[in-house]
Amino acid sequence: MSNELIGIYEQLVMVSQRALENHAYEVAYHALVAAMHCADDLQDEQRLAFIEQEAERQKNFIDETSSNHRLSSQAVQQRGGVNLYDSLMAQAHIHHRQAKLKQHQQRLDR
Repeated sequence: MSNELIGIYEQLVMVSQRALENHAYEVAYHALVAAMHCADDLQDEQRLAFIEQEAERQKNFIDETSSNHRLSSQAVQQRGGVNLYDSLMAQAHIHHRQAKLKQHQQRLDR
């Protein structure tokens, strides 16, 4: 299962990046969220850390290239909402920390 899940993760990251390049920001966001769930299922610290970094990169890209888009920080702030990418970064960070703690606990149990 894990090899297939790794392949799905890689495809989702690629879809997310391609969607971002084509200004399909919602598609990019949701593909990245799905990739995060794959990485979490795998308990893969590196992949979870990458999702956190990629979410920040995508947020910055949207802010720089499409500041009026509804996913941009500016638009979210005007609505008084929460940026979905900020939420994704926080969620990926939490999953990353949980995976790290689980790995640490497994080492202690040996």
